[in-house]
Amino acid sequence: MLWISALISGLGLGSMYGLMALGFHITYAVSATVNFAQGSSMMLGAVLTYTFAQTLGWPMPLAVVLALALSVRAVRAGGGVPGGAPVCQPRLQRLADGHGGARHRAR
Repeated sequence: MLWISALISGLGLGSMYGLMALGFHITYAVSATVNFAQGSSMMLGAVLTYTFAQTLGWPMPLAVVLALALSVRAVRAGGGVPGGAPVCQPRLQRLADGHGGARHRAR
């Protein structure tokens, strides 16, 4: 039974590492800069989820959806997270807004 728990935990942790690596790759491919502020964006979502689920006692699915919506809103509206470095470069922001991409890459 312990190995099933270890397997599930390992898959969850590996998935998070994979998503972070994919985020770093996409950031570098689009803007040719390495942006380590993505960790602060993930922490914002984690703290909001914990606050909604544990402190306020909301159901976990509702807490996750609301934290995701608020995190995306904070990143897109302010260009960063409170107390952190800017999250999106201008070209990345255009890509996130759907107004740019590989065909609009600077030469």
